[in-house]
Amino acid sequence: MAGTREADEFADWVRPSLLAMTRLARRLAPEYGPAGADDVVQDALLRAWRKRHLFDPERGTATTWLLAITADRARDAWRTRLRRLRAVDDTSEPPDA
Repeated sequence: MAGTREADEFADWVRPSLLAMTRLARRLAPEYGPAGADDVVQDALLRAWRKRHLFDPERGTATTWLLAITADRARDAWRTRLRRLRAVDDTSEPPDA
């Protein structure tokens, strides 16, 4: 498990991008509402934490990298929701004729 210092540094590094991440999540997943967008951001932060060693500042800013992860997590949430809706639809009874 990472040390507290590393976690604090990560939190300080991410903090300037949180508002933009939240706005993007709300824009890409409006059907989930604010709580769902917060879940998308939380998933993005977890992914960023686990992949932080892959960030390359020569390829872009931290915000750009974090927004790309947020968009990816929003798409995954949408796909998961779509699969669940299809599964429910496939198991439902056909309407009476």
